Amino acid sequence: MKANKEELASLVKSRRKEKGYTQSKLAELTGLSLRSIQRIEKAEVYPRDYSLNGIMEVLEIPKNSLEPVENNSNGAKSKRIILSISSGVVIFLLAMAFISQSRTFPETNFEGYIFWSAVVIFISFLQWLIWNKNFQKSN
Repeated sequence: MKANKEELASLVKSRRKEKGYTQSKLAELTGLSLRSIQRIEKAEVYPRDYSLNGIMEVLEIPKNSLEPVENNSNGAKSKRIILSISSGVVIFLLAMAFISQSRTFPETNFEGYIFWSAVVIFISFLQWLIWNKNFQKSN
């Protein structure tokens, strides 16, 4: 089952009530704050793995029953798409400006191929940085 914030909120709330726990009691048992439990049950946030594991353990929810859905994935993906396209276009235009202002470059086709290869490599590296999830988490 893939769970978004709303589905998880409903599941946590119903399981908490089945167990007869108040939000305060669940917060105490999981080591989370009352506010965190409230925000999870209102679908305001998707808990981090550590918090989610604690909640699942206390409420006896099988670990394989949930697969977290990336929070705000549409917004983050949209930003990456816009950044990818705009950065590629800007780099291409800068490369064209460099070639158009130089009367002697490239002197040979080989130099031109090397130049455009370097531009493609640079754009590819930049795209990798934009889309690499490990790089984004460290920033």
